[in-house]
Amino acid sequence: MREGMPFSRKPDDQDLLRSWGFREGGMQKGLALLHDPKAGGLLGIEAGTTALDAKFLHENLQSDPLLGNVGWVSPDGRVQGTDEQFQEPNFDGADLLVAGGIANGANALARILANESVGEQEQELGAAIAQTSAETRRAVWGVMARVGDDEAGDRYLSMLHPDLDRSLIDVIPGGKSGLSHVRLQGEATDGIEKGTYAIRFRPGESGQWMPTKEELVRIAAHQPFNVNVSYPGLFPFGMDRDQGATLAQFVRRLQTFCPMVSMDMHGPTQIQHVESALSHIDVFNANYRDAARLFLGRDVQDIPPDQRDIALELIGGRMQAYMFTPGRPRLFTVTHRDGCYVVFQPAAGEIRSKNCLSPCAQIPARDTTGAGDVRFATSRLYLARELGREWKDGAVTFEDACRAVDIGQVSTTLHLQGEGGRAYEGVTVANMESVVRSGRQFETLEQLQAALTAA
Repeated sequence: MREGMPFSRKPDDQDLLRSWGFREGGMQKGLALLHDPKAGGLLGIEAGTTALDAKFLHENLQSDPLLGNVGWVSPDGRVQGTDEQFQEPNFDGADLLVAGGIANGANALARILANESVGEQEQELGAAIAQTSAETRRAVWGVMARVGDDEAGDRYLSMLHPDLDRSLIDVIPGGKSGLSHVRLQGEATDGIEKGTYAIRFRPGESGQWMPTKEELVRIAAHQPFNVNVSYPGLFPFGMDRDQGATLAQFVRRLQTFCPMVSMDMHGPTQIQHVESALSHIDVFNANYRDAARLFLGRDVQDIPPDQRDIALELIGGRMQAYMFTPGRPRLFTVTHRDGCYVVFQPAAGEIRSKNCLSPCAQIPARDTTGAGDVRFATSRLYLARELGREWKDGAVTFEDACRAVDIGQVSTTLHLQGEGGRAYEGVTVANMESVVRSGRQFETLEQLQAALTAA
């Protein structure tokens, strides 16, 4: 038995592969994938939607019909919700190009983990030693994606952090890559906050993702603690076509070897895309706008600001309706402007909920795109690495879950400073945990960075 694998490498490997759809004619191929010597152990894998984010600053987005939302581009090039014709942006004319989608969270985690991989002694010896360490580090987080061999795909891949494992990325010859045309509010005006977005998204090859049994075994070969699926509703030409049946089956099969299977949603996600999986998923996340639409059938603009907390409790109640399967911890979260609403079901015991206000809610944002992805990813990193044994043993507590969320909120604040802000320099999970445990509130980025440095 290979160390670390949650199931046996003995004859029952074949029984497992049969349960995933392998037949005798393909059994040797399945076993070869499962025993792939090039597959290293990964703590986590981000799987799903890719997007090269081409960001353009604007003075006033008041009239944009997608203000604060995402509209996906249909096969005929029409933008959902606006009926406009999608035009591929001029990449070189963008104010900023970044790898978005599943890379939002993955790149943030890689930056944090890179800080932890270079020790104090190496830092004292100089940049050359530190660089050598970076080149020889083993990746602990990976990306599973489909991209085309076009310019958008080339740029996307070049923007992935070098410490991320790429062995599960498939480049499709002649294919189109996921592409987001992001319009950003450059400065606050007319009641619109700086950094507010309006996104037009072309799913590309990732939008055709229909998970195969071969992909499932390739994932299993990496022994992940966490697999995150992003974002149901953005696979319009793939597994979204069967009303969530494929997604639910994929989640259940991942859970046969993976202790924490997670999922997050985005603007185009509809309840039929995720409902079948919600009864089984271990960790789930949505932002307030999308959660209100999904679970309450309401637009947040129709909910008075002073009724937000009531709405969050109603959303939490709807989420609890899917938490009827004991035996595995389950954590559902709703991110909002000031923090995160948490619903937690222990492996055994009563469901608890709480609105966890961010210790950094007063710190201004430069760019809000990808904020929820980063919060969710950092929370999962903390749970998987620092509380992995407790999670598997069913001993994770409500307090642990809330701490994980708060650590994610600190990480999000750093991400909100933008790619050029270099706010993650020197920051580790231990730094963020220490800041969260202190119970302090921060009003400026300088205060937060000073506390992280001192931690």
